[in-house]
Amino acid sequence: YRATDHRGGCNGARIRHNPEFTWGENKNLDHALDLLEDIKAEYGADLSWADLIVLTGTTALEEMGANQMTFCPGRTDDEDGSDSQYLDEAIYINAETGDAAGIRESMKIMGFNDREMTVLNGGGHSIGKTHTGTSGFEGPWTHNPTTVSNSFFVSLLEETWVEDKSPGGRVQ
Repeated sequence: YRATDHRGGCNGARIRHNPEFTWGENKNLDHALDLLEDIKAEYGADLSWADLIVLTGTTALEEMGANQMTFCPGRTDDEDGSDSQYLDEAIYINAETGDAAGIRESMKIMGFNDREMTVLNGGGHSIGKTHTGTSGFEGPWTHNPTTVSNSFFVSLLEETWVEDKSPGGRVQ
């Protein structure tokens, strides 16, 4: 989503279509979408892909300990994702070469202030892990990657960090 012209975001579920589907940041997204196929088939036209994707993410976060969130349905699906042509894949920051200024600029484009940017960055990095086949990096972000917490920031400040090469050959 871009706050500058209000393009992008969840409405439309364009992430299922090219070009967004093939962007590097969305690599292996097909696996997640495949898991949702049966749910979409069961509810058909009563549930848009856009709402299903948002509801799935909301539910996953709640299951990992995030505060309960209100789900607001009503998103629609684009037929082909053609509106994505106005978006820029480069809004995502390269993990090897990115810096704080780049992250701040990317988040500013999406309409986030510094506080919101920090919450999104830390919250997103408190769960899950990197995968060599997806990003070239490997490993969890935290010691408990299935729980939403501030542990990403704790790890950044309290762990001893040593530069290494991932199995994918990237500096991490």
